[in-house]
Amino acid sequence: MKAVIAGLLLVAATAHADDTFEAKAAGAQRVKRLENVVWALTATCDKGDDTENRQCRRVRDTRAAELAGATLLVDGDGDAFDVGAFDAKRKSLALSLTSCIRCSGVELDGKTWFIAGAGAPPTWGRDGKMKTQPLFDNSRAFSDESAAKAWQKAISNTRVQLLVKVPAKPTWTIDGRNGVTLDIVGYRVISPCDGTVVLATPPSAAAEADPLACRAVAAQPAQGASVDQLTPAVVTEAMKPVVEATKACFDKNAVAGKAKLKLTITSDGYISRYEQQGDFVNTATGACIDKALEKARFPASPKAKTTISYPISLP
Repeated sequence: MKAVIAGLLLVAATAHADDTFEAKAAGAQRVKRLENVVWALTATCDKGDDTENRQCRRVRDTRAAELAGATLLVDGDGDAFDVGAFDAKRKSLALSLTSCIRCSGVELDGKTWFIAGAGAPPTWGRDGKMKTQPLFDNSRAFSDESAAKAWQKAISNTRVQLLVKVPAKPTWTIDGRNGVTLDIVGYRVISPCDGTVVLATPPSAAAEADPLACRAVAAQPAQGASVDQLTPAVVTEAMKPVVEATKACFDKNAVAGKAKLKLTITSDGYISRYEQQGDFVNTATGACIDKALEKARFPASPKAKTTISYPISLP
């Protein structure tokens, strides 16, 4: 009898261990550029000659077969996670995470593809960003407002990580917009500076800390550098050094093209999250843009985080 009970306890413990974010992520394919996934699911392979089209289809079909049934670990959209204002009556902050994987879409061969988790059809706001159903919608209690603000500042550069799978019919068109659906099988929001898990399903242990991510939390803006809002004019002024550095790279590399930069800026004026799309990804010019953005600073503003898209065209 003792052996039977011990066996049952072992099975239960093993099952519990398997029901974690880390367990589900074990063996998952790490995907840094979702454009590559979208390409494998949507490429028409009809823009070249016969040989080029056959080669394109062979590469596309091979990659699509690799994706079928696989679990992918991807970074979610920074806009998908939001922390509301402090509720003095309830002494809490509202936390929400939506199934929006790329709220502004990704650019591929001149076409924008939105990426969302499975569920109710998405809608779009006036800003052109996709709105999707919530994955998490709850609140976190604090002893007082100062404690809430301290916690909010500490997690100002959160990252969203998703475990997803490709469904049988992933592509869709709604209101003239093209999109791809991915089944979300797990998620977590972490503070990369110290690895703190803000929320997760299934449960997750602390993530590996990234000391470089602490800069956006610890650093302070230049004295007097503050605005009420990061308007387009303010953003353009702050991005001038980046644009100038990029043009200098063009003078050296002589490669024309377009880059689309998506930036999440903290209230301190530091870039907490950055994604580059377009022609220069994984190129010398793209690396030049990345390096220039490491030094970019924006004026401080009241908003906890501001997400912008900034295009750069060369020449």
